[in-house]
Amino acid sequence: MSVLSAKTSGTVTAQSEYHTNPTSSTARYFPLVDTFANSTGDMSDLVRSIQATSRACTDTSLLGSFSENHDNPRFPAKNDDMALARNVITFTMLTDGIPIIYQGQEQHYRSLGGNGDPYNREALWLSSYDQNHELYQLITLLNKMRKIAMREDPTFLTTRAEVVHKSAQTVAIQKGKLLIVLSNGSSRSTNYTRSVRSQFTTGPSVVNILTCETQTVERDGSLDVTLDAGQPQVYFPSRELGSIC
Repeated sequence: MSVLSAKTSGTVTAQSEYHTNPTSSTARYFPLVDTFANSTGDMSDLVRSIQATSRACTDTSLLGSFSENHDNPRFPAKNDDMALARNVITFTMLTDGIPIIYQGQEQHYRSLGGNGDPYNREALWLSSYDQNHELYQLITLLNKMRKIAMREDPTFLTTRAEVVHKSAQTVAIQKGKLLIVLSNGSSRSTNYTRSVRSQFTTGPSVVNILTCETQTVERDGSLDVTLDAGQPQVYFPSRELGSIC
């Protein structure tokens, strides 16, 4: 695997091989956060960072996948919209690499009193360890989904995530049998539908694990995805899903 350094426009440079340094995904961190913090921007920088990372890395499964850390302002300090936070976390948990959730991210900590260090290093006990917080529940569900994907496909972790759709404020990423569709429109956006050309085989039904709704894949592999109030969507074949829904 290559250790990466961030450059402008989300490009990356391979520096060395076979190191497992979680900060190597910094090349994706900045385009990810900037894309979702700006609810009027498009997905181009994020898409370029995904593609560049895939080209530069020998093994993307060894990257550390993170969207908050102790050196930078927390995401809600940039934009505290909950739908955007849910999209960022969904990307963090279900694309290439080892998911890393920074302490307090599951509580939607906002770096009160300031933006960066030390205000982004809040004590976790201030949250009363709220396990009912919606982001805590989301991360729990996505982690279960990740484990199911690993169980159903031994190559899931090393299968590279591919961008299968990009349009204004929308990106769809397929990793093996898992399809995620993300929006940076925020919770204030109106509902809209995108036709996503997935890599699912023709005919089978898939389940959106965040709503437990079932859809049928069209003959050409396309799936009509409705983005409701900017919420992320996560699809997986229904016959392999197990007990999540």
